[in-house]
Amino acid sequence: MALTSQPRTDFMAASTRRAVVYCRVSTDDQQDNGTSLDSQLDACIKHVCDHGYTVDPKHIFSGWESAAGWRDRKLLQGALDAIRQEDADVFICYAVDRLSRRQAHTAIMSEIIQIEHHARLEFVTEEFEDSIVGEFIRNAKAFAAEIELEKIRERTVRGKQTRLKSGKLHNHGSDLYGYRRNKTQGVRKVHEPEAEVVRDVFRWVLEGVPVRSVVRRLNTSGIPSPSVGKLTFADGRTPRWGSGVIYRMLAEPAYKGVTNAWRWRSRGA
Repeated sequence: MALTSQPRTDFMAASTRRAVVYCRVSTDDQQDNGTSLDSQLDACIKHVCDHGYTVDPKHIFSGWESAAGWRDRKLLQGALDAIRQEDADVFICYAVDRLSRRQAHTAIMSEIIQIEHHARLEFVTEEFEDSIVGEFIRNAKAFAAEIELEKIRERTVRGKQTRLKSGKLHNHGSDLYGYRRNKTQGVRKVHEPEAEVVRDVFRWVLEGVPVRSVVRRLNTSGIPSPSVGKLTFADGRTPRWGSGVIYRMLAEPAYKGVTNAWRWRSRGA
């Protein structure tokens, strides 16, 4: 598994305890400040050396991972697999919020590591007793991290709302086919090479050309589909136009000058 940081190999002292190290950032700000991957990894390796543990470089998992569901984080699952397969006796993480900002997730992972597989869960920045009190304090830390996550989300949403109320487009997601966003001004600019294709599609449909025939015309003419450059296939195929793309284009209100924010509502997983 590719590592973001090059692991050191000068800490392979003899020890009966084998460690697995997990380091994570989820935003660019974290990478640029004191919780960068390099600083986390250095602190974790120092923890390994100070406690006389050993760690195989393949058991160092360091990289960017979303703060979303813990089951979807590949690096985290790789670190947990080392515990599940009994290849490591100690799971080392820089801080509680680097493992998860959700109290329930932290509790689940703690049970997997400590109860199900009888390994240790250790944090570089905090030391918790192997007792009910220690577990309570760790859960309190996880709860505080979860509150901070909600505060971050609230500030982010409020910032987006302020930007939209000022008449500016948000800066997230891909550009709409036929346009390019000026992120500073918060407006769309017509991108003529693609805009001409959009005009053709609307004109053909208004003339009564079936959508399947529109798709055939576009693919026959070799015009790149909107997915080119955004979607890749393992077998090397190039994304082509399809009926779904055309129907979405015809139903997109932005092509008549109307932009709606928060058009979709998340229903969770």
